[in-house]
Amino acid sequence: MILQPYFKKIIQMSKRFNFLLFIVPLLVFQSSCQKKLQLEDNSSAGVYSESNIDSIAQRIAVFYGDYDKAITFGYRSVAKDPNNLDKLFVLARMHYFASHFEISVKICADINKKDSLNQNVMELAALNFVGLKSYDNAINLYKGTGIKFSNPVFLYKAAVIEFESEKLDECLNTLNAALQDSSITRRKIGVTRINAANQSIVEEINLLAATYNLSGYVALKK
Repeated sequence: MILQPYFKKIIQMSKRFNFLLFIVPLLVFQSSCQKKLQLEDNSSAGVYSESNIDSIAQRIAVFYGDYDKAITFGYRSVAKDPNNLDKLFVLARMHYFASHFEISVKICADINKKDSLNQNVMELAALNFVGLKSYDNAINLYKGTGIKFSNPVFLYKAAVIEFESEKLDECLNTLNAALQDSSITRRKIGVTRINAANQSIVEEINLLAATYNLSGYVALKK
């Protein structure tokens, strides 16, 4: 399993890494959690089970940015359904949003033991390694995932970290590997930029264009 070699070393937690073209894939998860809350009736009488109440309370906590409370409800939800990996993944995400990177990455490792084909878990684990400033682990995980699933998006994300870590030759090799994948022309990726109002926005662009763009930055650096 890809994750297992990277969970033995304990690293001191720190602030998140700021990339030139940092990818924010979990914004999709966060925005989906923060959409308009809808309370779904569990019966015609409008009676909710205790499990549903916990789920609703968790969504409300996320909506208001109270991730500590969301985590509490997440543990309650997992305790009632310990074999539900989706609920465990939600808990790992809540810990990530609360900057509890070590806990989140441990949960990801547990999920990976039971479901080694979940790319979202790999993605979240890599982001936690970035949060921990364990960049080599993040790079290795992104590369391993990209190779395992033939997904050049993960290779590009590894290349971004290599670029920001001044590993320019490694970055070029990773970008070239991504370019060898025929699926790169039809894939897209979210990148951040600062607009005229000095606001950080996420745009979806073609992965091939992003790869050549980063290659240009590497050439300038070299």
